[in-house]
Amino acid sequence: MAVRIALQCSESDAHLILSEDNSAARLLTRPGEAIYNDANGMVEGNNFFQVVWLPDERREAYLRTIKALARERNRPPASQIVFEGNLPAVAAKNHLLARLLQAPAWPEAPKSDFSWLGEAIAIKDPTAAVFRPQSGSNLLIVGQNDVAAIGMISTAVISIAAQHPPADHLGASQGVRFYLFDGSPADSRNAGVLGRLDGILPHAVKEVAWRDLSTVITELAAEVERRQKDPGEAATLYLIVYDLQRFRDLRKGEDDFGFSRYGEEKATPPSKLFVNILREGPAVGVHTIVWCDSLNNLTEPSIASLCESSRSACSSR
Repeated sequence: MAVRIALQCSESDAHLILSEDNSAARLLTRPGEAIYNDANGMVEGNNFFQVVWLPDERREAYLRTIKALARERNRPPASQIVFEGNLPAVAAKNHLLARLLQAPAWPEAPKSDFSWLGEAIAIKDPTAAVFRPQSGSNLLIVGQNDVAAIGMISTAVISIAAQHPPADHLGASQGVRFYLFDGSPADSRNAGVLGRLDGILPHAVKEVAWRDLSTVITELAAEVERRQKDPGEAATLYLIVYDLQRFRDLRKGEDDFGFSRYGEEKATPPSKLFVNILREGPAVGVHTIVWCDSLNNLTEPSIASLCESSRSACSSR
């Protein structure tokens, strides 16, 4: 973190708070004396300052007075803000998502969708990816923590769904629809987790089987092409791909440069259709959320366009 504040402490704690080469905090002696460092803990960034110091009795008296005043004015208790980067985010603490889930009625369909991914590491709203009807509005998550990835994707889907009334409130041509491509192995602890969203959300959720991958990708690519020709009102579509590295059909096929029989038109492989969805889909309301385990699996030519046309997010929270 760029900004670090240290009070008087031991040499080992000073190194932990500031940096390995900065032990200035151990030299502080006066109560309330501290170091403000906005240079990632480097020695040249040290700025010494003095805060007001109150005796314990006076501090407790002020706190009791503030608590009584808040009770008189019916102010709800404020929650502490603690940044712990090694702990997973708790979606239940997301006040923006909770407000949507607890609302007595469905909101109006938004112009942009917010998909919350985790807690912020600053005093601001929870971290979110914003999906707008414009090119490049996809989301790419890279990291080897499969549990964190499925948690982020599930929270993102639920948060998007909470912003859209179901189709039976608006009509079949409106609302939002989700296509789930779950690449979890059958013996994985994550197998079937995404599929549970179909029984939770009142929206259209389709879990795509492995054997239907080519068919569904072809249908989505055709829908993108249709919307480009006729940009009328239509439902927002989300293509969710979990464990991209296991979907070989979405990578460059070995027979892309093969030969077809004379007079026979060669079918477009799913990998090329997938790339077209990534590039052209967001502008017409077809977005993609993908998780891949490593950067090496993203360097293949077949999915390099995903990196170019998507926003990336790496998070352990």
